[in-house]
Amino acid sequence: MPSQYIGKRVEGLKDLLENKLTLRYEGAVIKTVNLEKASAKKIITTPEDERDHYIAWCQGLELEERIRAQIQEKRKKADNYTMTADPVIYDRIFECSEIMQEVAL
Repeated sequence: MPSQYIGKRVEGLKDLLENKLTLRYEGAVIKTVNLEKASAKKIITTPEDERDHYIAWCQGLELEERIRAQIQEKRKKADNYTMTADPVIYDRIFECSEIMQEVAL
């Protein structure tokens, strides 16, 4: 099956007389596959499908790598912009505000 239909709901119509399976998506025929006997336990693939699935897998892997790189860049930027101040500064700020409140009263 072409990789563009992965994750989509595909309809399969089995022809019992000719032992074929027709795959359809939204009414359009995607592919017709000749089926093996029920006891064959065989996987039916074509080189085109294998190549198509490999390309789709590589594209998915590249997308994951790009997303991972973006997340790492975001974390580095956040680390660069985040600064930890000395607690003494906060004590001085709050002491000043207490003094200003006393003056205002």
